[in-house]
Amino acid sequence: MNLLDAIAQFRAHLEKERAVSPHTVRGYLLDLDQFATFAAAHRVTATEDVSAELCREWLWSLSESGGARSSAARRLATLKSFGRWGERIGLWERTPAARLARPRPERTLPRVLTREQMRDILDQASRLADSGDPVAIRNAAILELLYASAIRVSELVGANLDAIDRERNTIRVWGKGSKERIVPFGVFARRALDRYLDDARPLLARGAHLDALWLGARGGRLSERAAYAVVSNALEAFPGSGPHGPHV
Repeated sequence: MNLLDAIAQFRAHLEKERAVSPHTVRGYLLDLDQFATFAAAHRVTATEDVSAELCREWLWSLSESGGARSSAARRLATLKSFGRWGERIGLWERTPAARLARPRPERTLPRVLTREQMRDILDQASRLADSGDPVAIRNAAILELLYASAIRVSELVGANLDAIDRERNTIRVWGKGSKERIVPFGVFARRALDRYLDDARPLLARGAHLDALWLGARGGRLSERAAYAVVSNALEAFPGSGPHGPHV
């Protein structure tokens, strides 16, 4: 089978049979498209010609270009998942990536904010919201809710208006594997949400009737990248290496 056709079938398998989240599907496809490009450069376009050596050379080329070990581990996991699926439908007797070893993870200390730094971030967001700018009000609510609930960014931006229960202080989200969760949050997040929903969201909606809880500056549903940027921008003022996203 042509390698690109196999990747397309694998995508359908992820979406329809395994019900994998769109974010995870995109990650798999990005890795496999890069692998297919590498394979084509080595004159390999059919699945039967994919070998363990080709997989090893691809991973090695990525590490030589300065890629992190965590990225190499993720790409190897993608090859193994693709290979196991290929075994089940008869593309290979054994996946070419079966014997490839997972690279040892890099030992790095996680970035941790102090209580004072976190308080400063939320206080600064609140002060910006006091200007009345609807985007600043929205950003303050995003930061408060992410901090209070520890939901994922994908869960945050995927929520609709009816996901918020303002009486019980809960939000209903859909997580990995399309599993529904009801997550509580505290009074500070509730106040920030009330301000966003009552004062800012109507201005961002511009008269449109959208179900999305979080809206962008142009009135559409807020993207994961934009929500991540809200947190990343808030962290810029604080020194420290490592990630600058919501997990911090």
